[in-house]
Amino acid sequence: MEGLYSNGTSRNLGGGMSNGAAWKSSATNIAIVSNNGNAHCVTEGTGTITATYMTFSDLGTITCTAAIVARIQVTPLYATWISLNKTAAIVSNADGSRGLTTALSVSTAFIEANFQGQKGAATLPVAIL
Repeated sequence: MEGLYSNGTSRNLGGGMSNGAAWKSSATNIAIVSNNGNAHCVTEGTGTITATYMTFSDLGTITCTAAIVARIQVTPLYATWISLNKTAAIVSNADGSRGLTTALSVSTAFIEANFQGQKGAATLPVAIL
């Protein structure tokens, strides 16, 4: 039994039967389950998904939570890069060098990446060799 979450992730919920099993959600207002055992969250909450095959049954708990951005991973090709301390370092947004940071002084640079409204930042100690 696999739970499919609104944020695109999935998790094995137990059970393991799919051929010929009957699937049921204890709280269809929270999670629904398809004929092949894939559960889908409708709203936040907790429910039970039960699989029954012949005289056997098994169940698993499904907890549906709001999908939130836990972290941002930036790919230089698509992000817009910003140096928040331009006296310490500058960062390129040009094709072929996007994300490339150039040190200007011994200091600490604060580099930020933006993509579709999401931001990620890093502190970069700058040393000129």
